[in-house]
Amino acid sequence: MSDLQVPCSEVFFRTRQNVLSMVNKGLALYQWKQDIEAAERCCQEALEIDPECEAAVATLAQLSLQQSKIDTAVDLFKRQMELARSEPELANTLTYMYASVAQKTFLEVRCR
Repeated sequence: MSDLQVPCSEVFFRTRQNVLSMVNKGLALYQWKQDIEAAERCCQEALEIDPECEAAVATLAQLSLQQSKIDTAVDLFKRQMELARSEPELANTLTYMYASVAQKTFLEVRCR
């Protein structure tokens, strides 16, 4: 059966599974080899396939925080808020975003 004969919902499921495996590969590379660049590449590739992959956006945000790229992380958290599918996901994202903003503000004040 070709992809043209497969119902759209099944194609979506296959794509969704593929991008999640890419995100998981990125996380594994980061945790196993501390290869943050490879982890970011995996997430970026997942987003090229599915721009609304919340797991890829969330992972990129966390990877940005690991590198002290707070502005990038905040932008990614804002994107993740748009993709949140439930109230707990939204609350979690807001918590990370506001904590990141507070961290940036603290560092700016401390460095003056």
